[in-house]
Amino acid sequence: MISLWMYFLSIFCMNANQSNIDCSALKEGKFKSAIKLEDGSPFTTIITRKKNLQYEEILEYNVKAVFKVQWVSDCTYNLIEPKVIKGRYPALTPDLKLQVTIIGINDDGYRVSITSSSYEGEKEFKLYYNK
Repeated sequence: MISLWMYFLSIFCMNANQSNIDCSALKEGKFKSAIKLEDGSPFTTIITRKKNLQYEEILEYNVKAVFKVQWVSDCTYNLIEPKVIKGRYPALTPDLKLQVTIIGINDDGYRVSITSSSYEGEKEFKLYYNK
């Protein structure tokens, strides 16, 4: 019973935290993600979001792709129907769906939590403004 209560409390706190964030400025723009994969190798993505499309360039793999963007709420959006427009990256299949939730914003970027149709659980990382 306590674990169920903790679950609802965490959902409430997460939703309360998101309601204080104004994500409207992030619906379009240029951003950069620089993470390390599980094997320690770098994975850098340049992101350009315009209207209902998100363009991504994965630098280490010389890949360019485009996703359709569906805004679910002010701070949550789905990336769907990816199309590789340059190079080859097998993980970007046409049925891939990513749900991105913006969980925090500061002067140099914002933090996101991502779920994917291709793996279980959530991943969190930071995106930086790429001016």
